[in-house]
Amino acid sequence: MSAERDPVVTLHRVTFRVPAQRFRTHFSITRESTLAVVDEFALRLVAVCGTVEPAELTSFFGFDAREGAEVLRGLVSRDFLAAPQGQLALTESGRALFPQGIGASPRLIEVAPRTDTIQMDLLDFRLVEELKGDPSMGVGIRLELPHSFRASESPDTVARAFRDQFGAYATTRGLNRDARLYGIASVEPKARFELPIDLNVNLREGAVASIELDIGRDQDSVLGRKVQEWFSEQCGHPLDDGAAWDFLRSLLPELGEHPPSLAQASAFRLRSRGPDVVGLVGAISVPSVLETVTSFVETAASGPTSSGFVCWLPAESGFWFRSRAAWSAVDSLRDATDEERAPLAVLVLRATRPEDDLRLLRKRFDDVVLAGAGVPPGVEIVLAPHGWCAVWAWVRVDGPGVPVPVGFVTTRASIVERLTGTLSAAPGPG
Repeated sequence: MSAERDPVVTLHRVTFRVPAQRFRTHFSITRESTLAVVDEFALRLVAVCGTVEPAELTSFFGFDAREGAEVLRGLVSRDFLAAPQGQLALTESGRALFPQGIGASPRLIEVAPRTDTIQMDLLDFRLVEELKGDPSMGVGIRLELPHSFRASESPDTVARAFRDQFGAYATTRGLNRDARLYGIASVEPKARFELPIDLNVNLREGAVASIELDIGRDQDSVLGRKVQEWFSEQCGHPLDDGAAWDFLRSLLPELGEHPPSLAQASAFRLRSRGPDVVGLVGAISVPSVLETVTSFVETAASGPTSSGFVCWLPAESGFWFRSRAAWSAVDSLRDATDEERAPLAVLVLRATRPEDDLRLLRKRFDDVVLAGAGVPPGVEIVLAPHGWCAVWAWVRVDGPGVPVPVGFVTTRASIVERLTGTLSAAPGPG
């Protein structure tokens, strides 16, 4: 029995946008079907005997002359039987019905043409399913095509990849289990698109805690290598996490002078800090973190009254605004805050940057405002003014590495009112 693996805590859920393309594919498949009982036994009789007179076959089944002639006419017209000298015998097509030997039942293999539009990513040429009406609206880290990519070669590459992955295709399309790819006539490249793929960044706890990527593919795949490269770059980016942690301590002094180490992460997350404060390790994009915050917010709903809208001030680390799960989480918390009043979701930016698409942001959020200039860039806040708040400091624990979001959710009035004032440029529902 294999030893149990160390427990895992998910820290982030990050969206990558992978180049993909549609391909109109013309191909043929083989599929197995059954013969009528009379046809099957007529063929088996001829196969065992070698040759049979038509009258003997008719007599064997107890048919009259007309019925016997009708059965034989069908088998001859399908090129399973022939009687060149008055003796029925299997044709080449008829013998092909017995791939497992004359003693086995005949297997009718039909070749059927088929045309379908398939989607493949252009990094590893894996079959993918395109999201219709993708609600993420372009959110995520865009991965570029490798320098070795040649558009003119892609149809041949797609044909080979489709042949290798036909079993997965047949399953998604609901084809019979015995369907097999017979041949590919042509592959026509169509429109390209970007496929959002969500990946987890996990903390694996144990004697030596470590951070690992949940890529879901071979680590040596093109996607795997590109994701690893991106995370390596993030580890090298400057991050004033000291200022971020000091900001959290100014809100909640009992946090301690230094952020927790990886080995202390679970203890920080699970340790109660009072009835109105719950510790958090992991970003709002992580389902378990969202569940913790949502449960806290719903429990607090009977307490302080919020202003009917939720503000989100993302951290300006390399991960900010790059998770479609985070966008959905803000929507979820908005609904949990006040289901009846349909509160607003407001995105708060410290300042606009050249890469910010304000048109897209205003389409996605109810409003976009500038505020929180005094909040360190490594701090993230989700706030229901006068109601509750969740605050994270994105810090590098245990030295250089991937930033880890550590924080808390609270209804403590002194903290909530201070952050409400800090983000005072955020509008009310009117």
